[in-house]
Amino acid sequence: MAWPEGLTADQQKAVTDFTQSLRAWSAQLAQLNSLGAAIGAAWFGGINGLVGSLQSSDIIPNVSGLAGAQDLSPADLTSLAQWANALSNPLNSDQGTGAYASVGIQQLCVKAAGINATVKGIS
Repeated sequence: MAWPEGLTADQQKAVTDFTQSLRAWSAQLAQLNSLGAAIGAAWFGGINGLVGSLQSSDIIPNVSGLAGAQDLSPADLTSLAQWANALSNPLNSDQGTGAYASVGIQQLCVKAAGINATVKGIS
């Protein structure tokens, strides 16, 4: 079967619609991986020591402006930062956790969505 002759018009539309959604997801995944890598670098670059010096009962206030976002404990912040780094750091891909940010996946994201869509702030 060849594209598009091997598919009906409805089948072509289904594949095209799916591909559009997958391209949008690819752009967002690449952006999230870049942000996650930056979060990991900042965390292990010194933020972890600052948060580690807090008492477990301390509260880090929500100043994000995000509707419904809440204050975080040091343990909450530590868990989120470590998770972001684990998922977004391609150096972790041999352990499976950074597979979402492997070079191959990032290249596919760029292929699917284009370089401008995969870099935050460029469209």
